[in-house]
Amino acid sequence: MDRLKNQIGFTFNLVAQNEAYTSIQIAKATKADSQTMKLTSLVALVFLPAMFVSAVFSTTFFDLDSDRGRWAMSDQFYIHWAFVVPVEAISIALWYLLVYKKYEIIAKKIDLREKHLRTKIKDDELFGYRF
Repeated sequence: MDRLKNQIGFTFNLVAQNEAYTSIQIAKATKADSQTMKLTSLVALVFLPAMFVSAVFSTTFFDLDSDRGRWAMSDQFYIHWAFVVPVEAISIALWYLLVYKKYEIIAKKIDLREKHLRTKIKDDELFGYRF
């Protein structure tokens, strides 16, 4: 009986080592991914405001009056904001649905798995298996 317990313990430790190694590999990949995302965010932070200003001034809502040397703004500039605000709202709503709702679904799946495992452990204890 002691030999069986030793073999079970040895097998359990081998599996635990393998899982630990896999966890380390996942952590390294996650760290590299995180660094890439930080760099991407930095590039966006630097270039997006300049692109926005360039895009707004390239529209026909603004015009440089070369005779007087002054900028003239169109009376219909509100059209720009009438399109930008709803598009931004839709984009943020879609992002929320795709990111946060996905996490809620995953959390529910994990909770169901934990409940299933707890039930399985109780059943195993009933039949005399204790690990």
